[in-house]
Amino acid sequence: MTSHLLLQPESKTLEFKRDISSLEPILKTIVAFANTAGGTLIIGRTAEGSVVGVQEILKAEEALANSIADSIRPALLPEIEITSVGDKALLVVKVSHWKGLFYLKREGIPNGVYIRLGSTSRPAGPEILAELQRSVLTLSYDQQALSHLSVDSLDLNTASQFFHLIGKEINLEKLRSLGVLTSTASGFVPSIGGLIFFPVTRPGWRPWASRRASRLRRSRPPWRPWISRVCCTRACCICPAWIGPPRACWPWSANWSMPRVCPGSCPSPPAPMARG
Repeated sequence: MTSHLLLQPESKTLEFKRDISSLEPILKTIVAFANTAGGTLIIGRTAEGSVVGVQEILKAEEALANSIADSIRPALLPEIEITSVGDKALLVVKVSHWKGLFYLKREGIPNGVYIRLGSTSRPAGPEILAELQRSVLTLSYDQQALSHLSVDSLDLNTASQFFHLIGKEINLEKLRSLGVLTSTASGFVPSIGGLIFFPVTRPGWRPWASRRASRLRRSRPPWRPWISRVCCTRACCICPAWIGPPRACWPWSANWSMPRVCPGSCPSPPAPMARG
């Protein structure tokens, strides 16, 4: 894989550095990768394409890891690998694109925020900076990564069966685009929403979580048209006046089957607000 990359020109997701004698350009590249689309940085190759390798590779790897930990905020955890091509040792830094606003600690925001433009790392302008900040704010709760878990925590067989019903096949990249998986520096991990939808075992950390699907009728009240009243077992009631999370509601699963008994306690919806 590394040998193939060494033959490629620099691009939006690929850059080469000769050595780590100057760490600041390397840190700018890593920040730019994280803020844009991810990428791979290979240290030990010149801009002209010659593989020169890295001297004292273990010390270089430690110095680079310490510099990343001390100089980039929020904390960023790229993969740093030692590989070799022939008799030359190389450092390969793999950076994932994370939803976040990464910057150099010494320069702060906005001066320390960098993005990739073509094969270069550039400071983010006001418009790009505003967009990055918006992307952070729009990260919903169910999209958050569960970094302590692996893909094996999801029941991918069940997910595959659901997609097969509509003639679709799934793969890890498609599950990532749907929000079931999240991309991190260590690879794909489940999102909170993914674990709620396709758990291997019932998660104990959110016992009140449930999955529901509904279809809105053609005629619906103009106030809050997305709200419907759905009742299920154990006083788990979703309605316009609902307050607090539902409790222990898993009526959808044969493994955790419960009688679907409506408590019949849904209050009437509030009157539409008068418009001036």
